[in-house]
Amino acid sequence: MSTWTLRDAHAVEKTLAEWGLAGLERKLANQATDRVSFRSPGSDYDGEPLFAYGDTVQIRRDGALWFAGRVVKVPRVGEAKAEGVRYELAGPWWYLEDLVFQQDWKQLQDFDDDASGLVNVPRSRVVIGQNVDGEKISGAAQIAEVLNFAIAQGRPLQIGTIEPDADLPWDERQDPSCAEVIRRVLRWTPDAVAYFDYTTTPPTFHVRHRASLPTVSVPINQGEPVQSVHLAPRHDLQRSVVVLKYEQTATVNGAEFTQIVKDQYPPDVDENAIGALTMTMELSGGNATFQTQRITTSPIQENSVNWWKEKLPWLKSLGNIQISGGTRTPDDKPNELKKGTISAWMGKESGLVEVKANLSYERWQDPDSPYDSTGNPIVEKKSVVSIVTRVRGTDAATQSFSRLRRFTPGEPVPVGLAQQLYASVGVLPYEGKLLLKEEECSGGLRPGSALHLTGGRSEWATMHAVVQHVEEKIDSGETQIEFGPAKHLGADDLLGLLRVNRTRVTTYRATERSQGKPSGKAEMEGVDDLPVENASPGAGKTSRLMLLAESGGGGGKVTLDVADCDDKELKVREIEICDEGVAKKIRVLCSEPY
Repeated sequence: MSTWTLRDAHAVEKTLAEWGLAGLERKLANQATDRVSFRSPGSDYDGEPLFAYGDTVQIRRDGALWFAGRVVKVPRVGEAKAEGVRYELAGPWWYLEDLVFQQDWKQLQDFDDDASGLVNVPRSRVVIGQNVDGEKISGAAQIAEVLNFAIAQGRPLQIGTIEPDADLPWDERQDPSCAEVIRRVLRWTPDAVAYFDYTTTPPTFHVRHRASLPTVSVPINQGEPVQSVHLAPRHDLQRSVVVLKYEQTATVNGAEFTQIVKDQYPPDVDENAIGALTMTMELSGGNATFQTQRITTSPIQENSVNWWKEKLPWLKSLGNIQISGGTRTPDDKPNELKKGTISAWMGKESGLVEVKANLSYERWQDPDSPYDSTGNPIVEKKSVVSIVTRVRGTDAATQSFSRLRRFTPGEPVPVGLAQQLYASVGVLPYEGKLLLKEEECSGGLRPGSALHLTGGRSEWATMHAVVQHVEEKIDSGETQIEFGPAKHLGADDLLGLLRVNRTRVTTYRATERSQGKPSGKAEMEGVDDLPVENASPGAGKTSRLMLLAESGGGGGKVTLDVADCDDKELKVREIEICDEGVAKKIRVLCSEPY
């Protein structure tokens, strides 16, 4: 028989008998808290406990470490026939359940200064599958990050072999425990087993795939130690094909565009075959904002009568206009900006252009008799003057300019995830229970091992069933083993397999973690160059204006000649008059009295 000893938090080590303990039991589970319990029969139920809540206790078997855990319960029993105290210890998974996982996020040192630099700030909002630089990480790397965080907080465990390295879709969680994050990673590899090796100090955490678990063969046709076997193949859980459809919606200037990326394994199996596992997975899409500027231009026509009439409307009152000798300075901007703005990012030039030309036009010989008997104007001579105007010139033509102002990349599409998932669900799993009765619990079967049953059907000898839960009763030598899909993780039915995706939360904070600010709208820039309207610096002066009826030879006319003003200012004024004995007011074009 083995010698069992217990070492308390004060480094006192004695045999269980010397401690007065009995009823030693151990329960080990995949992705759950391992527990050990024992009782102290005869102890005063209202006395001081041998081991206080929170103490760390080690149990050894023949000097080898068998379990190490924290005292989490001290229930007391007081009855007429007996009294005593029971103790329950929890393995390191308890610490992972208790500790909220936090990730580093980038944050500005000074919120009032965009150039103050970024610092890492821990937050309990986490993006599973992403590091602090915004890059994708594998499942193994994510689990290692969680464990290193727990170790940094003083939790008693160390990292062993972490095999599942699936390319995960990002999954945003708020205030998850370390254990929850690990479970969510391992949902994408449902055959994975997470367990602790208690032979090391502190216990070592391992995660392995079903295929790499060491095998324990148990003969079932030789009586002892097998007491009972319950076994069933789970054909309903074996999937013929895994089809993942990644749905990603990109946003460009507020408009949304959705694309579907398909990942299937095996690729040559009908995706609608019996036993197909099909999931649609939403990924955060990219967001692009473009700055667009439409400009309208027209050629600067320095020798065009119509162009000059547009710029100097007073030319429309002159007859037989002719334009010659037109120039523009500078001459490298041949077009006039009519609508829109020119900014530096467009790669085009703009600026004020001075346009000059010589103007010749006809003037009537006699303003009082401007038409001859045939109704044609009587021309005395041509006058030639110099005219000038300024416009906003450019070397750009009418078009739309566009540039990318802000781009938030979408979540990268996982690579090979369908094949990773198929490796777990494409194999026929066996589930059941096995009860062993030994003189002393051997401890050979535990989470982290796979079971073969020999002496029965040939397929049982190679079924490689995953051990999920083991309960050992040391005093009686009984060991209850549960194997197959993990019932407590919801992976023992099709709904459980689909739930891994349904409960996933798509993250839209992927860039916020690495850049220190959420994605948002693009900044707008100020206007650089606007069109110039009515920019003539006094282009041309009119000294005599005559208004005539539309057809010659009849009708009235109005003549305004500056020479008649004799250096006086004429403007519309209000004066009083007497109209048939009644005082009234009229408005006339006249000068001040003199």
